[in-house]
Amino acid sequence: MHHLPPFLITLMLVVVTSLTLGGDLLATFDSLTRSAASVRSRSEENASTMISGPLGLSISATSTFQITLKNEGSVSLGQFADWDAIIEVQKAPGLGIAYLTYTEDANPDTDQWTVKEIYLNAASSTAEIVGPGILDPAEEVVILANPSPSIVANTYDRATFVTPNGITTKVLFEVVP
Repeated sequence: MHHLPPFLITLMLVVVTSLTLGGDLLATFDSLTRSAASVRSRSEENASTMISGPLGLSISATSTFQITLKNEGSVSLGQFADWDAIIEVQKAPGLGIAYLTYTEDANPDTDQWTVKEIYLNAASSTAEIVGPGILDPAEEVVILANPSPSIVANTYDRATFVTPNGITTKVLFEVVP
């Protein structure tokens, strides 16, 4: 009988410890499940996002130039201020790289870019129908860029655009005189 109190105390300690660890284990499992669901949701969005640029683009050698990108995915894109725009320019003796910042001004200053217009079809200037200011699926955005160093004639340069969710498109273009 004198062994019963230590046994009960030990049993209670084991039960309390098991319940505490079990609760912590359930909380950790719940946190991991929520994190996995969040990652899956972002992965599905990324898989449904695609932007593309033109092939065989020729641009005149000016300080400010236009590039048209098309939303070929099924996710609407906006938040242009959160996009990254990088222009790589061939300069002697190497490569000039300009990291452009977004502006809402119609005429971007040096090292800035802006959205000139969003179209359903940029070639025919068919205006967008749904969601003004948002690049909806199958729409095209005309981007106006002003990099420093400026593009120069008789070179091939590259523009890279990255959306906030990490989707990237690269546009190679020839700069003609």
